[in-house]
Amino acid sequence: LKKCLNLFDLTVQGLSHMVGAGIFVLTPGVIALIAGPGLVFSYLIAAFVMVFTVFSYMDLGARYKGIGNAYTYVYSTFGELPAVLIATFYVLEVLITLAFLSVGFGTNFDRFLLNGWLRNTTLQYTEPFLPHYMADNINPVAIILITICCIINCIGVKSVVVFNSVALFYALASLIMV
Repeated sequence: LKKCLNLFDLTVQGLSHMVGAGIFVLTPGVIALIAGPGLVFSYLIAAFVMVFTVFSYMDLGARYKGIGNAYTYVYSTFGELPAVLIATFYVLEVLITLAFLSVGFGTNFDRFLLNGWLRNTTLQYTEPFLPHYMADNINPVAIILITICCIINCIGVKSVVVFNSVALFYALASLIMV
């Protein structure tokens, strides 16, 4: 594979993952159900843990030269089978995160911008064919988002970075406006 990402691209990738998952989808549920007014302390604890994770990756990156990722570190330390397991778990993590964010964004999009119209319309047309618990969980916005993400990934890594840069710009602009 050709290396085409620079430091700015990698920084945008990291920031877009943190901003997307941690602020827009997770925060309303955490505030309402778990943390309440202790949300600030929850974020401080998460930042504290993240600092030690970053230090661990920095130490491993300095110790093992070359491409720095969890697969390389585990392969160098424990061998091929544990490294393949780590790589498989990482792919599953990315897929589950994409599904989680897509469903969260689709639900919020329908609830706040369309007043539940999309959910009600989907229920109306799918309930005769599917049980209620299945028809109630169909999220067309999530399906469209996952399809768009697949198309962008098929185009190439650089297109993913461009898409994430634009999305991060709009996300940070909306945070600043709020």
